Amino acid sequence: MLGLIFLLGWLTGIVVEDGDLSSVDANRRLQMAKSWHSDQPEVLEKDRDWFGVKGPDGTARAWYGAGQAMVMFPAEAASSWIIQKMGWQGTVAERIQHAFVVYSTFPMIAGLGGVAVFLMLAAAGFSERASLFGAWGMLYGSTFLNYTQVNQENSLMILCFAASLWAGLRVSQGGGWKYGIALGAAAGLSALIRLTTLAETAVAFGIALLLVWRQPDGFKKAGQGLLWAIGVFGCFLFLERLYHHHRFGDWTSTYFKLFREQWPMLDSTGNFWRGLQGFMFSPNESVWLFDPLALVGLILIFGAVIQRKVSLWSPAVLVAGGSFGVLAVYVLFYSPISFWEGASAWGSRYTTTPMQILSAVAAAWIWQGWPDLKKGVRVMLLFVISLAVGIQLLSVLFWYNLEEIQFGTRPEAWGVIGQRGINAVAKLTGNFHAWELDLPGVSERLQSWNFAPLLSQKYLLPGVSTVFTAGWWLLGGLLFGLNLWIWKRCLLGQDDKRG
Repeated sequence: MLGLIFLLGWLTGIVVEDGDLSSVDANRRLQMAKSWHSDQPEVLEKDRDWFGVKGPDGTARAWYGAGQAMVMFPAEAASSWIIQKMGWQGTVAERIQHAFVVYSTFPMIAGLGGVAVFLMLAAAGFSERASLFGAWGMLYGSTFLNYTQVNQENSLMILCFAASLWAGLRVSQGGGWKYGIALGAAAGLSALIRLTTLAETAVAFGIALLLVWRQPDGFKKAGQGLLWAIGVFGCFLFLERLYHHHRFGDWTSTYFKLFREQWPMLDSTGNFWRGLQGFMFSPNESVWLFDPLALVGLILIFGAVIQRKVSLWSPAVLVAGGSFGVLAVYVLFYSPISFWEGASAWGSRYTTTPMQILSAVAAAWIWQGWPDLKKGVRVMLLFVISLAVGIQLLSVLFWYNLEEIQFGTRPEAWGVIGQRGINAVAKLTGNFHAWELDLPGVSERLQSWNFAPLLSQKYLLPGVSTVFTAGWWLLGGLLFGLNLWIWKRCLLGQDDKRG
């Protein structure tokens, strides 16, 4: 089953790829990785007018943690060596390297993310089928799909959070040192990516400790795993501080503090209430718009707790409640910051991790409880699931910030998702220009379908492009067939209660 789930996520990652590091953040993290084994700087000269934090020696450093760059490093180093041996240079070399990095790294993260979510749900008490449907819900019913395509650090963070929750649950169930190492490593890598993920670490450790505390002889059975988890996480946290000290000369600050000091013009204080309203209700950035499955899951789960159909202390409820707590921490932290929306049109990238976990738990909960639900509730849930999947499919059709650029010229009341639907219909019917959607700043790249074969046609010879496109359609067909096979054989099977 685990191999099947990995294959599902891996194929999905390949099919939705645009074949390029399609975000500024991903490019800058690649440059970080490049600086570790070459004489190239961490921040390029051309970027220093709007990017980088200076250390005590005056050297400009990226204002990111090292985690994402570490994961990209093997593919970056291998591709750099190949490019040097082949003598490629300029734009061609850059595009080859980007393609090598994205196809060898991010689909694998997508596959592992699906596996981690499945394992987490199984450890939380869901059946195998419910856990599989939950992994499906994360892959196709949450914002995971968009950030897998864009190559942000978010797909790696959901892998880390899901893995730490899984390992923490296994430790609480008497798992030994192996699960402790997994918990410490997953939480530690997450801290290397973004230090605010300490909120996720607190939840993973907190759930494990709470479950251990509620069991007779719990600490005796789980003590070894907990000690290993704390020790390994402590090592990762020391590495994070050591790396920060190496770059910025102290042990206690963060690059966010230094960013505020050195770039005051980019850090104007935001309005807390406006930020909070945006996170909750904005038609452009509300977290519930982009992950509606998560909201429905919360309602169902906590409704079941109130009705005493499930214990408040059950692992599934604790995972949902803990994820909601992480979401609350992030919302409160980012609301007073002027760039709380994450500098992106397609939702706030600072809150995706807890929302994706909630979406997965919601899907698993719906599957497990489906036979006992009334017909009206089933109809409502089918609508929400269809809406969630539809939103995620819309998210990968164009480059993620198309609507952000359009709204800079002509804001619309129907918000990002509505505008994305209009853009898709206009593209399908050939009315992009007639409907005046090609506003200033909307380049040909932004108007193109955001998939590798369609974007690469201008760079490849006709014959090569034809083969590449045929291969992409073949993989797309395999992905569709795999999903259909999983639905019929692994999910439905002999289950006649899913009508």
